[in-house]
Amino acid sequence: MQTRLLNSAPTEAHEPAMTPSPEFVRLHLAILVDPDDDTARYSLADGYDRTGQATRADSLRTAVRDREVLRGPLPGKLEGRAVFRRGLVAEAVEWVDEFLDRSEELFDWHPFTRVECFRQGPGPGRFRH
Repeated sequence: MQTRLLNSAPTEAHEPAMTPSPEFVRLHLAILVDPDDDTARYSLADGYDRTGQATRADSLRTAVRDREVLRGPLPGKLEGRAVFRRGLVAEAVEWVDEFLDRSEELFDWHPFTRVECFRQGPGPGRFRH
C-alpha cells in the first residue's frame, strides 16, 4: 500500500456538476458494504469512462491497483482535509457548519466511512493544503 500527501488543489475532474446516476449510487453502496472488494471500484472507473471522465477513471484504476492511500484537500468547494483510500474519499475532516451546508455533493460522489467535524467555523489558513 502506498501513502502520499496531496499538496495541490483538486482539479475540475473532482468537481462533478451533475447528480450521480443510480449506477453510481449502487456502486458506492457496494463499496461501503465490502470496501476490500475492488470489483465495484473498477466498475465505477468504467462508469467514469462512459461519462467522458477518462482522467478520473485512469486515476481511480491506478489508485485501486496500487492500494493507494492519499491525504489531501477535499474535492470540490469544501475546505477540509480528506483521506482517499484506493481512489475515493473514505474519511474527511471539516468544520461542522461548512460540512452541513455542503456535504451533499461529497456524499453523492464518495463512499465515506468516517467524518470528523470541528465546531469552530472556517477561516483563512485553518486547513493547510
